[in-house]
Amino acid sequence: MRQKKFVDLYKVVRESIRTSEPGYSIKNLETFYMEKRDNAVATAMDSIVVYNQWRESGDDALLQEIADYNEIDCISTARLRDWLITLRPEGVEWFKCQEQEDTGTPSARKDWEIEYEKYHALLNVDTDDGNTPLRQRILDLLEFHNREAKPQYWAMFERQDKFEDELIDDTDCIGGLIRFGEPEEEKSSFVYSYHFPAQEYKVKVGDGVIDTSTLDSVGTVFAIDEDEGVVKLKRGKKQAPPPDRFSIGPGRPLDATSMRAAIYNVADNIIEGNTHSYQAIKEILNKSLPRIRGKTAGSSLITSTDLQKETLEIINNLDNSYLFIQGPPGAGKTYTSSHIIVELMRRGKKIGVAANAHKAIHNLLDKIEAVAKEQGFQFAGAKKASKGSVESYYEGRCIKSIEKTEALTLNENLVAGTAWFFSNDYLKEQLDYLFIDEAGQVAVANVVAMGIAAKNIILIGDQMQLGQPIQGTHPGEAGLSILDFLLGDHATIPPEQGVFLDNTRRMRPSVCQFISNAFYEGRLNAHESTSNRSLLFNGIALPEEGIHVIDANHEGCSQKSIEEGVIIKHLYKELLKQQFKEDGKEPRTITFKDILVVTPYNVQVNYLRSILPEGAQVGTVDKFQGQEAPIVLVSMVTSSVEDLPRNIEFLYSKNRLNVAISRAQCLSVIVVNPNLMEVPCKTVQQMKLVNTFCWLTGISSN
Repeated sequence: MRQKKFVDLYKVVRESIRTSEPGYSIKNLETFYMEKRDNAVATAMDSIVVYNQWRESGDDALLQEIADYNEIDCISTARLRDWLITLRPEGVEWFKCQEQEDTGTPSARKDWEIEYEKYHALLNVDTDDGNTPLRQRILDLLEFHNREAKPQYWAMFERQDKFEDELIDDTDCIGGLIRFGEPEEEKSSFVYSYHFPAQEYKVKVGDGVIDTSTLDSVGTVFAIDEDEGVVKLKRGKKQAPPPDRFSIGPGRPLDATSMRAAIYNVADNIIEGNTHSYQAIKEILNKSLPRIRGKTAGSSLITSTDLQKETLEIINNLDNSYLFIQGPPGAGKTYTSSHIIVELMRRGKKIGVAANAHKAIHNLLDKIEAVAKEQGFQFAGAKKASKGSVESYYEGRCIKSIEKTEALTLNENLVAGTAWFFSNDYLKEQLDYLFIDEAGQVAVANVVAMGIAAKNIILIGDQMQLGQPIQGTHPGEAGLSILDFLLGDHATIPPEQGVFLDNTRRMRPSVCQFISNAFYEGRLNAHESTSNRSLLFNGIALPEEGIHVIDANHEGCSQKSIEEGVIIKHLYKELLKQQFKEDGKEPRTITFKDILVVTPYNVQVNYLRSILPEGAQVGTVDKFQGQEAPIVLVSMVTSSVEDLPRNIEFLYSKNRLNVAISRAQCLSVIVVNPNLMEVPCKTVQQMKLVNTFCWLTGISSN
């Protein structure tokens, strides 16, 4: 449609005619130009039902019925077009596409497509250098970022043609905004207030948003009040005010030019047969065991009880290679990493710190600053910030923010930033070590792009927690996170391949036991100090520790459940009357900061925030990864598998369940409809996912 080769007849109908039918679907309009359908399959829902019947029976006659239905749909579309032509008033000029300026290049083929074809030919050449898997993997990663951006652009352009009522029904948007009042000053910005009609939405405070009709940026979401139906947008004073009436949606994909160039840089290196540069990247792509001076490949890396000291020496002896440190919930991966980084700087090493999000980077930088201060160590550090993005700035005792990469002296002991920063050619091979935090959420392509900056790469994370959200369709293993790519089906890192932090200082044994057995092959243990924290309950029907499931009976709930909201609200109110005792301290009354409320969907997040006291910590698992509290309340929301807004793999995800429950130090309460345990599984993988939920309810009942 963007190339003007197709016409959206639905849009034509909606904007040009009024009918006696209750809707504008093609089935409604067939009343005017086509005989009534008498096939067994007459609607899209019928086709889904018959398709499922065919999958179970294998009867090809059922498949033919679906084919006949689709054939009639095609005939109907052609007849609809012909009928609309008969309604066209005489004398009206035919629509013509605006002529585009001739640039002298074929419009159908972009520069990147031509470049990719050239590299495809170079990397597909048969060689006897033993690098065929390496060549194929780097080839698969070329244009990862273009493929990843396509679905986001498709959705953005599709929304551009939607009507306001359709945008109100689109949970990625907030439709029907109407401005009121005068703009309020907020530092160097104005805040504009808008009313919006009742609707479900995923937009949240801090999101950058665009005008869905013009695709222009209109600032960031400053505040949302669901009860009042008010959203506030913050926009720079020098920028034009947003429209008086419009709809907002997600912003454009970020420009990944530097990362794309870095990946092509690595591809050039592989094509040339260069054996001196990017060795760590190549070892990762080859899935080789870490190369460590003084260690025999294939032997266990950790052989003593002093895990932190031995991990430091392993990293110090890395030979242009990589290491993965797996840190389950509360196992101290930030503590371990920060101490190792400070010691490496003491030894004169140049360090990079990266992650997908500025928040994760800042969390590790805070710990590094604290360890250095405690040890009386002074160093020079720089954090790359983005101008205008307040959350990207960092100011510490030793670490200062810079807005331009070229502002680096390259003599810093430590530099920090996202993949966009480290993929800059200015940093190529400048670092001894690149530490990538939350590596389970980092795509293979981004590790390759960042990896050009360092001789050695340290991956810190946990593939059993939240992974990399992928939207595009990618060849081979290019769509995986770096940890899924390296470990495959392993729940824990094999001893010869990396380091597993096996003690959690967060979860009491009653919570840890399920987490360890369900997600970590029984290798995770609760440190003895976890038993020194306890809840003290009186007059509330909840256990003081462990995992507890509460049944919630409701129907037709997909992304929002009022019934579960009522239960959560009651529990929250009663928990605020109870007490919590920390190690060596007197019992105190439970406060908002002691309770996390977790739910899979942003729609339920917004609803729960509207009914819980102001200050309640409510969010999806994505928001709370890395956080903890004495109590976690989980609302699963959906009534049954038939009501799932996404596929089974999302709601029943072991990773998301792991993160949700393991935020709890003492008690995790799961509010769930028992119908979610009754799932007609189609694959062994789905059986495994549902089995974990059933296991969970069994643990609770005991």
